Amino acid sequence: MNWDEYVVGVKDTMVYPTPKEELACITLGLIEEFYEYEDVCIQQIEDEVSNEDLISELGDLLYYTAALCNYWDYLPNVVDTLFFAEKHVPMLSKCINKTIRDDNYKMVNPKRITEYHTVMDALYSYIVEECVLLGVSMEEVMVKNREKLLKRKENGTIKGDGDKR
Repeated sequence: MNWDEYVVGVKDTMVYPTPKEELACITLGLIEEFYEYEDVCIQQIEDEVSNEDLISELGDLLYYTAALCNYWDYLPNVVDTLFFAEKHVPMLSKCINKTIRDDNYKMVNPKRITEYHTVMDALYSYIVEECVLLGVSMEEVMVKNREKLLKRKENGTIKGDGDKR
């Protein structure tokens, strides 16, 4: 599975209350998944979770990253991700807030476009680096995440909480 195939699959499983709320839902989901992944990393250090749990959470982060790239029709690039969380997660929140508040959900502000691209590149690169650290390919993360989401869609549990639904 490649990036383009994965993004198409993400579109099939995303659910929003209304089309207007899509950007907010993607962004909030992405921020939530980033911090869930960070929590699972801490738990792994304390030997409380498996590598599979980490890969699953990384797949969830990848899912929302792909959804955001799809929303803005952007193909991410690999860049240096030093200080990712401290810099890019707050930048994403600011960009989304201003896009919704000031730009009526449209990508019209050139400065914000650059900021979005910076954040999406950093997210993608962070995930690539985490794959290397976990000894797993990006393709494997995509496939496992896609399988999990298709199973949830089939079971009618795409909405909801919990990793084991």
